[in-house]
Amino acid sequence: KFPYTKFLKAIAQTCIPNFPEKNLPSVFIYFEGDMKKQFLGPHELRGTSLTCDG
Repeated sequence: KFPYTKFLKAIAQTCIPNFPEKNLPSVFIYFEGDMKKQFLGPHELRGTSLTCDG
């Protein structure tokens, strides 16, 4: 469905040491190796109305 997008599911502490669980879920947007935007926590991701389909 998204050929140029990479989705990763992992334990937060494994990917980013000391990453606070209160910031989950999180989305990091990279372009050409540089982070362009990050969405941290449920409030930035529409709270409880977040779905897999957007």
